[in-house]
Amino acid sequence: MLMPWTVGRGYRETGLSAHRDLFADRLPAGLAVGTGLPEQAEIVPARAGDLRVIHLLNRSGDADQRFRRPLPIAESWLDLPWPGEWEAHALRADRPLEVDGGRVRLPEIGLFEVVKLSNKYS
Repeated sequence: MLMPWTVGRGYRETGLSAHRDLFADRLPAGLAVGTGLPEQAEIVPARAGDLRVIHLLNRSGDADQRFRRPLPIAESWLDLPWPGEWEAHALRADRPLEVDGGRVRLPEIGLFEVVKLSNKYS
């Protein structure tokens, strides 16, 4: 799909959730991540070989021309977009995370968290 403007830039400059939603609603099914996190949390899925990594960035402290201390994000959950059974480990909290049916229970997030996922049977 072709969009006549840079969606990320439009969202960053105006802060209108309509820009974000227009893009997010068109993501392929394999990339969509369900979550209970507030919209101030940025979710960045990535891959490192056989491992999957999800970066969770707390953007609650972002403001025009400055950065404030972010508010902690309470424990929540994340639905994995990939099939299979996964083991999860929070790198910043340095602890294993509970995974149940493709849903990961997340720890409290300060500035950021990184969730490392490995296939349970590889």
